[in-house]
Amino acid sequence: MTTPWVTYNAAPLGFAVGSGGLALASTEWRRESDLIHLRNLWVFGTSGATFPTTPRFSLPVGSTWTGAGTITYRITGWGSLVSGSSGQVYPAYPVMTSSGNIQILYGSPVVGISPTTPWVWAPGDSMFVDVTYRPS
Repeated sequence: MTTPWVTYNAAPLGFAVGSGGLALASTEWRRESDLIHLRNLWVFGTSGATFPTTPRFSLPVGSTWTGAGTITYRITGWGSLVSGSSGQVYPAYPVMTSSGNIQILYGSPVVGISPTTPWVWAPGDSMFVDVTYRPS
């Protein structure tokens, strides 16, 4: 059974996209058999954007993950980080945290994103992730 895509309020944790003409948060999910599939896009806006810690986001209500089991077999995903001003693009890697939200990493070797890594984040920059996981 596959359900239609439904938007949800994916609470950004460790960052805020801000406001203004460019600010956008497109977060949606659906059930695909016994899996949950998420697609989340954030574009940093022109005012009020902050990025104090490693970005994470919440899961849809009713699709929680408790951290039990082996993460490798529980989540798959990919994404991209795009600098609107320089055109730099990096692959992003979503990982499930033990607190039941998704953290966004990048690079090789994989490291955390910060306010200045992989660049100094600015209005128009974006993060996109596509995630599939098995809820608890």
